[in-house]
Amino acid sequence: MGAHCQGCNTNTLGIALEGNYDNRIEMPTEQFNAWCELKYYLCNKYSNMPVYGHREKGESECTGKKIHLIDLKVE
Repeated sequence: MGAHCQGCNTNTLGIALEGNYDNRIEMPTEQFNAWCELKYYLCNKYSNMPVYGHREKGESECTGKKIHLIDLKVE
């Protein structure tokens, strides 16, 4: 069992996105596009599973103050 998202670690996947978004405002285009492709693949394979960021389910500073999690969730 992973420990990637408090209260949501059973039968789930944890994906790490590299970068310090306390300093950087935008994710590099290549990284964002790779995330979108992976998210699309996994959501289709596992029936549109929910996507959560660390700080949505517990106390964490991930992924940083300057990145908007909603931008990572849109299709």
